[in-house]
Amino acid sequence: MNIKEKSALANTSKSDVYYNVKILRLQIFSREDRSSGVKVTVHHEDYNYLFYELAHPDQEIGGIATYAGLLESLLKGHKVKIKATGYHGDQVVGYISGIVVDKNNF
Repeated sequence: MNIKEKSALANTSKSDVYYNVKILRLQIFSREDRSSGVKVTVHHEDYNYLFYELAHPDQEIGGIATYAGLLESLLKGHKVKIKATGYHGDQVVGYISGIVVDKNNF
């Protein structure tokens, strides 16, 4: 399955979707405007591998706190519920604007 087929499988029927996923990789990258972005690779049981970026990487809560939660779940192997918004159909399925780490339910 190629990335375009995976993107077509993503739920885009509403603006916010919630997925329980396992974080596989976090990658910080530079943008053209000299700001930094964060790419997130996740594994979802139904969609296999999905690719996201943080919606607001430069904000305190939407960026730093979200990144810290993703990093903790990556290091400890916990699943996390991501709130994804802003589907745009490229290799990146959408933007992560929030997370919930619940160590008891996963």
